[in-house]
Amino acid sequence: MTPPKGDIAALNGLLDTSITLLKQLETALSNISKITAAVAAEGAEKAVGSLVAASQAAQVIKGSTSKLSLLIISEPFTPSAITKVTQELVNIGVPILAGSAQSLDNAQYTTAIRRDLANKCERVLRNLRQLLEMVPRDGKVLPVAKRKGVQGAGSFTITGSLWAACDEITRLAEIGAKGRLIERTEELRDTLKDQMEELKEWGEEEDDDGADDGDDDNDASETQQAESLDAVTNGLSATHLDTQAMVDDLMNGAGHIPKEDPDQLRPRLAWCLRILKQAAILYSAIIKYRLRTLPAFDEPRPVVSQVDDLMKALKKLPNRVGDLAAAFYDLSPEDVDRIRDQAFQDIFAVTALVLDPWEGERDTFSDWILKLQKDLRAKPEAA
Repeated sequence: MTPPKGDIAALNGLLDTSITLLKQLETALSNISKITAAVAAEGAEKAVGSLVAASQAAQVIKGSTSKLSLLIISEPFTPSAITKVTQELVNIGVPILAGSAQSLDNAQYTTAIRRDLANKCERVLRNLRQLLEMVPRDGKVLPVAKRKGVQGAGSFTITGSLWAACDEITRLAEIGAKGRLIERTEELRDTLKDQMEELKEWGEEEDDDGADDGDDDNDASETQQAESLDAVTNGLSATHLDTQAMVDDLMNGAGHIPKEDPDQLRPRLAWCLRILKQAAILYSAIIKYRLRTLPAFDEPRPVVSQVDDLMKALKKLPNRVGDLAAAFYDLSPEDVDRIRDQAFQDIFAVTALVLDPWEGERDTFSDWILKLQKDLRAKPEAA
């Protein structure tokens, strides 16, 4: 049975306006980092609880899209029912979700968290728009081919992606701003570790001459530093080789670096790995000694701007290390030296931001940072 033409026309009109609205909101959220906190908060309620509000809105959207995804494939096709669900989405869930991201106060939650929430909300709205664009306009259920789609672009896949995006927002509200900052720092640390391991593997050589396993006489100060490091971080993952082992591995074989190594790339790489090893541990220690001790995000505080500066600095280093790796792969000693110095400056900038606790006097971590800063200032012996 064909639905009434009036119902189909009403649904199509609602879909047009809803899709236009969602496109506008997607653009606004994608540019959220360009909006100042003062502008974003203008005319909005105080942002306390916005993460919770976003989570609640996301679950409303998830529930409504569950209904919508079933209605567009179920016989008989009922435009009036689809219209009702779509109105619930655009009149309740969508405004609250978008408003939560726009009203979140940078001075309270950090720019990093506001941008993260905006990105997640944008993903929800983008998937919702794509789902609405798939709603049939001819009064017939969605064909089977469009449900499965081509290369995963069907309604089933879009709905699943939308649900996952909604759950991400709920999880963000559950772990809170502090939890997400810790999680993000862990992600950046793991990226840094992966880059370091790739560099190490690239520089390894096989021991063609059957040479011994290297010098067992480790530098005493380096050993003491490693022990101090373990104490600070409460034990970094044992799967990562210590600094001396990295150097030994690099010296014992044949890789992409010419065997003669006329440009002394191998010593340069050994020194970089030594510092990057400490940088990875620095990230772990920052989580333990600085991020976990952050005051509650219940009101704007001066420390929030410091945290934003820290997150920017933490994000910068992995990108720089990627450039450093490319310089090594190109066997360009001049670029290696230039980018290495920039990377070390990036690490130093991070240490400067976390040298002092948020409150109180300097602690054990401060002492370790001062030692790291000394290493960063030292001139590489063979580079």
